[in-house]
Amino acid sequence: MKVTFAFLCGLALGSIVAIFTVISSKTLAFSDRNVDGQISIGEFLFPDVGFNEIFRGGFSCTEVYLLKDGLPVAEHCPVR
Repeated sequence: MKVTFAFLCGLALGSIVAIFTVISSKTLAFSDRNVDGQISIGEFLFPDVGFNEIFRGGFSCTEVYLLKDGLPVAEHCPVR
């Protein structure tokens, strides 16, 4: 049985959609490191950030930090 290029592309696309579905929404929401509104392939495939829960002004916020050195790069808090 000969596998066509279109079938392989469809299979790859379906796999990518499944991966996006499985990954938590928090990871995807904070993976946009350059804050351009889009998650690039590099940002998706090589997530180099971690998350900490912190408290600011009585609200629970999420601090985003780099895994390589632990320095914070962003902070996401609820709108007050």
